[in-house]
Amino acid sequence: MKIIYLDFNHWITLSRIAIGKETKPELKQIYYFIEKKLENNEICVPLSLTHLLELATSSENVKRKLIIAETMVKFSQGYTIPPYTTLLRYEIDNAIIDRLLEHGNQKQQQEIKELKKNLETIYRESKEYTFLGKGIPHLLGSTLQAENKHTGEVIQQKLVNLMNEYLTTPKIFLELITTPELQTMGNQMKQEFMDIVNGYKEDVAHLRKVPKSQRISAMKGYFLLKIGVMKIITKKYLYWCERFNFEIKKDKTLLFCHKGEKLINKKATDDFIESIPILDAFLLLSMYYLKHFDRDITSNDLFDISFLCLAIPYSDIVICDKFFAKGSKILQLDSIYKAEVAHKLQILDDLL
Repeated sequence: MKIIYLDFNHWITLSRIAIGKETKPELKQIYYFIEKKLENNEICVPLSLTHLLELATSSENVKRKLIIAETMVKFSQGYTIPPYTTLLRYEIDNAIIDRLLEHGNQKQQQEIKELKKNLETIYRESKEYTFLGKGIPHLLGSTLQAENKHTGEVIQQKLVNLMNEYLTTPKIFLELITTPELQTMGNQMKQEFMDIVNGYKEDVAHLRKVPKSQRISAMKGYFLLKIGVMKIITKKYLYWCERFNFEIKKDKTLLFCHKGEKLINKKATDDFIESIPILDAFLLLSMYYLKHFDRDITSNDLFDISFLCLAIPYSDIVICDKFFAKGSKILQLDSIYKAEVAHKLQILDDLL
C-alpha cells in the first residue's frame, strides 16, 4: 500500500470536485481514480496536524469547512501521521547512538549494540513512534502541547477530551477544527514562524559575508540554533554519553567528527545531520525557502515545510505546491528519500 501525502490545497480541490464546483474532466477523473485505488487498498491518504491547523485557521466559513472535513474523512479513512517532532526524537536518538558506536572502545561498542537492539524493539512496538496510524490521538502526538503566551495557560486539555474520538465522521472532525484552542495553536505557530523569518531577514546580511564554500554549513548552524534543536541534541547527547561512560568534557565534539578525528569538521557535521532525515529535510527546505525573498512570504509556508520534512522521508508520493515541488527536486530530496514529489494531482495516474 503506497502512502500519498497531499498538501492542504489539494484537499480543497478534492472537496470542490465532490460538490461539483470543480468540473475539469482530468480532475474529476483523478478523483474517481483515487476512490478506486482506496477501495482496492492500494493507497493510503493520511491526515496530519498540519491539515487540522490549516483548516482551523483558514478563512473558510463553517459550511465550507464541513465540506472539506467530509472529503478528508472520506479519503483518509481515519489514517493519520504524527507531528514531525514525535519521530524526530527517535531519529536523534538513533543518530547519536550510531556516532557514539563509531567512537567507542570495544566494551562501549558492545553495550551500545545491545542497547540499540532493545531501543529499536521499543520504538517498533510503540505506536507513538510509527509514521502511519489511525485517529486523532496519533495525529496529535502524545507530546503535543501549546501554551498561550499571554496567559501562560497550557491549551491542550480541551483537545485531550477529543483525542479519544477516532477520525470517523465529519462531525467529530469539524468539532475539533472549530475549537478556539486549535485555532489559537495554529495562529501562535504562524506568528512564531514569522518571528523566525523576520529575524532571518536581519541576520542574512551577516550570513552572506560567509565564504560560499562554508555558507551552507553556516546556514545549517544558524537554523539549528534558531529552531532550538541543538538544545535537544545536546541534552540527549549528554544522556547517552553518561549512559555509555564517555568522558563528556573530553569527548564533547564526538558528534561532529568521525573516528580518529579530534576537531569538528564540515563533512562529519553534515553526515550527522543527514542521519536525521526530518532535520536534514527541514534545514534544506528552510534554506531554499528563505533564499527566495522575491516570493511572498506567508505564515502558511510554515505548515508546508513542517509537513514536507516528515512527508518526503516517509511517504511514497507527495503532492505539494509548485514552489516546494521544484525545490525538493533541486535539493534532490526526492531521490535521497525515494519519494515521488509533484505539484499536480493528475500525476497520480502516472505514478500508480
